[in-house]
Amino acid sequence: MKEESDLMRGSSPWSWLLRACLGACVTTWLAVILLVQSKLRFQQALLRRVLPSKTIPYIEAGRDFCEHFEAVTVLFADIKSFTTIAADVEPLVVVNMLNDLYKTFDALTESHGVYKVETIGDAFMCAGGVPDALEPVEGARRAADMALAMVESMKSYKTAEGRSLEIRVGLHTGSLIGTVTGVKKMPHYCLIGDTVNTAARMETTGEPSKIHVSNATAMLLLRANKLAFPTTPYKLECRGLVVVKGKGSMTTYWLSQDHEAGSDDEGDYSLFLAPRAQTSPAELKFTSTLRLRGDPLGIMTL
Repeated sequence: MKEESDLMRGSSPWSWLLRACLGACVTTWLAVILLVQSKLRFQQALLRRVLPSKTIPYIEAGRDFCEHFEAVTVLFADIKSFTTIAADVEPLVVVNMLNDLYKTFDALTESHGVYKVETIGDAFMCAGGVPDALEPVEGARRAADMALAMVESMKSYKTAEGRSLEIRVGLHTGSLIGTVTGVKKMPHYCLIGDTVNTAARMETTGEPSKIHVSNATAMLLLRANKLAFPTTPYKLECRGLVVVKGKGSMTTYWLSQDHEAGSDDEGDYSLFLAPRAQTSPAELKFTSTLRLRGDPLGIMTL
C-alpha cells in the first residue's frame, strides 16, 4: 500500500522513470510533427516554384487540371549555333553557360510579367496570358517586351570564356490548352495546341538577334501602339511570305522598337496588314474568333 501511495504522490523511483519516458515520447512526437510540417512546407514551396498556384490543390487531390485560353502569345528563343558551341567545350562549361543565361532570362520574365513554361536544352519558352488569362493585347505586349529585353540583354552578354552569343526569337498568338502532366511523378505545367507549334516555327524560321512574329501577334502589337501602351512604339517590318513547315506560306514580320517615333505616333498601319489570301488557316481562325465576338479590341479595324 505504501509503494502504491508513493507512486501516486510521485516520490517513488518508478514514478520519475514513468515521467521521463512520457516526456521523451511527447518530445519525440513533437519533433516528428515539426519535421513532417517542415517537409510539407518544403514540398509546397517546391510545387509553387514549378507549377502555378491554382493547380496545386488539383495535384494534391490527385485530380487532372486543364483549362482553355482564347488568346495567348507564346515566345520561343534559342541560341544561334548552340550545337557547334556545345561540341567545342566541356559539358560542364555548357551547363554553366546555360544556367547563367537562364538566370538572366528568368529575371526578365518576372519584370515583364510573363510565365516561364520550360527550357529544353538551349530552347527557352515563355508566354504572355497564362496561367492567369489576360486581354489579348496585354498578353502580346508583355511577350513582345520580354522578347525585346532578351535580345537587348544579349548585346552585352558574354560567357565565362568571353564568347558572345546571339539568339533567335519567335512569337505567335492564338488559343491553347494549359494543363499539368506527370501528376504522380515530376508534375509539369505545359501548353498544348497549334499555337505552340506555330510560335516554335516563328523562331526556327527567324534570324539571329531578330524577333520574328506572326500576323496574329503583329495585329495585336499594332493595336497596342494605337492605345499608346508601350513607352516606345513597336516597329513592325513586313518580311513578306515565308514558307513555314506544316503551315504553308505565312505573312510574317520583324519586331523592333521605333525609338524615333513619338508616343502619339500611330505609324503607317496599312503597311503591316496582310492580305486575307496570305493569311494562314490558324490566323484566319484566330481573327474570325475576334470578329464573332464583336471584335471588342478593334483589331480588325486598324
